[in-house]
Amino acid sequence: MRVSASAAPAAVYNGEVGFDFSGKIAVVTGGANGIGAATARVLSRGGARVAIFDLERTDPAAAGAPQGIGGFAVDVTDRASLERAFDQTGPPDIVIANAGVGTELEFGARYFEFSHA
Repeated sequence: MRVSASAAPAAVYNGEVGFDFSGKIAVVTGGANGIGAATARVLSRGGARVAIFDLERTDPAAAGAPQGIGGFAVDVTDRASLERAFDQTGPPDIVIANAGVGTELEFGARYFEFSHA
């Protein structure tokens, strides 16, 4: 499955001059949601062929489909997993290393007491 070509780049994005990524292949790790998804959309609007690399549980193919962005289930901590994905996309011109795992903590007075005691 090759990464599909996106539509022509927009000249203006958010009232600013856009970037022209035409003919470029971009990979965004952690691109199925949040900042990574927003980054993938901007690159796609700029004309790049974008591939989202994210964990299988985030369903990267479904996440990118509405924008015509390719999605691949990849564990970026596993070299073989990365190699399989790059075999599908080809060598990238742009890599946005955005993958990460985190947890949400309640930030309140108790946190402040423990961290600044």
